[in-house]
Amino acid sequence: MKLKWAMVIAVPCLLVAVAAAAWAAGQAKVSAPEVIRAQSFELVDAEGRVQAKLAVHKDGPGLILFDHGGKVRAMLAVDKNGVPMLGLLDEKASIRAAVSVPTEGDAGLVLPNQPGRGGAMLAVDKDGGPVLILLGKDGKMLWEAP
Repeated sequence: MKLKWAMVIAVPCLLVAVAAAAWAAGQAKVSAPEVIRAQSFELVDAEGRVQAKLAVHKDGPGLILFDHGGKVRAMLAVDKNGVPMLGLLDEKASIRAAVSVPTEGDAGLVLPNQPGRGGAMLAVDKDGGPVLILLGKDGKMLWEAP
């Protein structure tokens, strides 16, 4: 009787162990291509809404991130001159923060309030010197250093 109960317990445990080992071995054998080539990739959520897009345009490559409503909220790109740029946008698609690093210097951070409505710019000129500019609500310069 003890042998019968031992078999009733041991056989299912053994089958589960064999199935788990086979599944794990099958997972280990899954291979992925070394390179996937395309001009555009879209990442979608469970409902099929595009949440991110990686694409190459005539001016260069870019990554666009969307909010749940489908509005562009962030962009990362490299233009045709090799200048990398990062832009963060508000819900109205206005750029609210931007960083760029031109190939000849003048790397900068721009924080516009609204287009033509003031903001700030912090940059490093091509000689390595700092530049800070503050703009008023009317878009006119309030302060600049140096």
